[in-house]
Amino acid sequence: MGVGDNPSIARAIFAIGVFLCVSSLIAIGLLLPSVAKGSGQGLVELLVALISLGIGLSICVSTSMAVRSYLRRERLRVGKLLAAIVAIFAVLSVSWLGIYYSTTHAIHRSAPQSPPPRFSASTHTRALARPRLAEIHYLAPWPPIGVAYHLYEQPSPSTWRSDLEKMRKLGIDFVRVFYVAPTNAAWPGDGLDNSTLNEFLSLCDEMGMRVVITIAQYVPQWAPSNVSMVDQRGWSFSWWPSPCSRYWLRYMEKFVAQVVEVARRHRCVVAYNILNEYHMPENMYWDNRLCDYNPACVSEFERWCMHRVHNESLCLAPPRTPTDSWTSWSLTPRWIERWFLWRLFSAEKIANFTRMLVEEVRKLDPSRPVIVNEMPWWFWSQGGYSATSPKISFSVGEDYAAIDIYPAEPSGGWIAMALDSVRSLGGQRLGFGVLELNEKRGSPTAFEVANWVAMSLEMGSSFVGWFEWDDRFAKMDGGSYGLVDASKHLKPVATYLRLTIEGLRELGKPVREFARAYLSIPAKVAILYSEPNQMLVSSDWFIAFDWLAAYKLLTFGLGYKVDFVYASMRGVTGLDRYRVVVAPAQFFVSCSALKQIEKWVSNGGILVADPYFAYLSPCRSEFSKLFGVRVVSWSGLGNYSFYSQLCLGSTCVIAHGLQMLVEPTSARVVARAGGAPAITVNRFGKGYAILVAVSMHEAFYNPEGWGEILGKVLREVGAPPSSNVSRAALYLRKAFACSVELWSEGRNVSSYLEELGKLWSKVDASLVRNFSVSTSILEAARRLAEEVCG
Repeated sequence: MGVGDNPSIARAIFAIGVFLCVSSLIAIGLLLPSVAKGSGQGLVELLVALISLGIGLSICVSTSMAVRSYLRRERLRVGKLLAAIVAIFAVLSVSWLGIYYSTTHAIHRSAPQSPPPRFSASTHTRALARPRLAEIHYLAPWPPIGVAYHLYEQPSPSTWRSDLEKMRKLGIDFVRVFYVAPTNAAWPGDGLDNSTLNEFLSLCDEMGMRVVITIAQYVPQWAPSNVSMVDQRGWSFSWWPSPCSRYWLRYMEKFVAQVVEVARRHRCVVAYNILNEYHMPENMYWDNRLCDYNPACVSEFERWCMHRVHNESLCLAPPRTPTDSWTSWSLTPRWIERWFLWRLFSAEKIANFTRMLVEEVRKLDPSRPVIVNEMPWWFWSQGGYSATSPKISFSVGEDYAAIDIYPAEPSGGWIAMALDSVRSLGGQRLGFGVLELNEKRGSPTAFEVANWVAMSLEMGSSFVGWFEWDDRFAKMDGGSYGLVDASKHLKPVATYLRLTIEGLRELGKPVREFARAYLSIPAKVAILYSEPNQMLVSSDWFIAFDWLAAYKLLTFGLGYKVDFVYASMRGVTGLDRYRVVVAPAQFFVSCSALKQIEKWVSNGGILVADPYFAYLSPCRSEFSKLFGVRVVSWSGLGNYSFYSQLCLGSTCVIAHGLQMLVEPTSARVVARAGGAPAITVNRFGKGYAILVAVSMHEAFYNPEGWGEILGKVLREVGAPPSSNVSRAALYLRKAFACSVELWSEGRNVSSYLEELGKLWSKVDASLVRNFSVSTSILEAARRLAEEVCG
């Protein structure tokens, strides 16, 4: 029996076809405007809607004869059927438009016409597949600036309202709420009292303040802890989390679920922030706590290690740190590998725990993005202990990777280097930002505040958060980071931040477009990031300066856009994308990675390395072959207290004294310091290996002078020309920061801001056309910076 013989089936199928046609037409009408803009958004959905329309029409046509026959038999008028269809169409249209308006238009109606830059949607299918009620990208007015607020430190709802009103007057758009379970809280099975959080979020709903909820990682006092510790000041850290405590893991999972259950009901919540600096280095304030040296963790490490390397001698017992200074280490390749495996196990275990919490949040509230924030320990002195890297910290399924920068040194170099490393090493994600920005003194200048905020946004940050709202919270290091003091009086830094926000809003589109253009520029120069090197020897503050010195030399001094290329124990990936790779403070380079670097150089790459390259590597004999020198002494002329002058042509700079002594075998000496070879160039296959035999530490203070010297050497061996993008940004940002400083003194800076906007637009246009900034525009930016800054 066919469809035509059964009127009920025919009518049902015909109704399905009508519904498909109507719903498809509505979807097409909604999607066409966004597709017509040429952004590429909604194209896939439009194609699906067109296919659905075709299917619906086919169904209607195939069943129309049976339906018409039924209508004749029942003597019903076609007009009634049409009226019914129109009514259904109207109801569906109103419902569909209502849903669309409530979920998207409420966000976009206040959004800037050109939202801050984001990574290509094609690389973030996992993150973009979920619908979103709110996105930090669309916080308006731009720029999205927030501040951290410790809810449990505030005395009453009346204080909340007063604080939020002050924040709005400063131009702050969102508040990052630290919400932690009280250390004496009951077991989650009995329920936590989240009435305080609910009341605060209701107030934010009323006042229109957006909220990022930080679910912090403190644990109840009753939870079993593995080791009870006391730091040098007598502070107890027995409550600090341990990934080896199953009680703590269960507690945090339930705590997160209860917080999300409250937060998801409030429209003010725009994102969740899971934990806070979750790879916090245990040796910064306490000893051996990141992953405990207790039987449970050691046993788990042994199983993990055997599965990974199948070598019992490497897995029997994790080693402890022998000393706080790399210069005192007496290391063997076997000890290095054991230490690295233990630190890697620690980092991966905590990352897996964080991933579990991210998934828990996503399961309960899939409509809002998740942020994971971290200090850039991978470059700082604590990096050797924190056992983390961008590859590990930012690969836990989050939507946004955020960094915390304090101290932010005056030039902003830490900010720039951390953002570039997250961008190029952290994996594919929806976006990134800065969640904690400040300087250890607690009261940075107007110039510094404007410089740091502008730099964060120029480099593609989706949001910037100030470290603290007030000084009520007792910081572990005694720092004073707030915008208001303990008496709730605004500090000078609050005024500086307000003027920075007002200035950026006046400049508006050019700064946002610069960030978009910056992210699109293909980098031809990279810095080698070695994960085992950082986990082994980053315990010396001077080494962190060598990283930053090299970065500032390449960006501020030479104007390159810089990526980071990743080296692990198993090798190095991504070399072929770059023409030049710089390797600062790379004590440990695995043999497999060194072989791959040699192959890349022989194929035409240009390697620039300092005296530390492969110093602790088991195959450091390869060093002489690659660089064409014989090492007489790795320590050479002196130590960090020794200085000499390095000259190339008429350009001279101060060279740090940790200089290795080498004798060239096949290399050519192009510069000397202290009478010894300081820079050598060796032809290796089709490429070049350049050895800077003195520490580049001083390039931190003089990136322009060092950039002039290294630039001459690089041009001589055929390195790609500079894009001037970083130098142009440096001049424009300097002019902006000086304008804010003058503004804070009561000066009229409207003409400076107007000229800045014009120059920023020219830089944007030049980058879009040529991926570089013309010398005439660069010179105009330099002159403006000199004029504004005097």
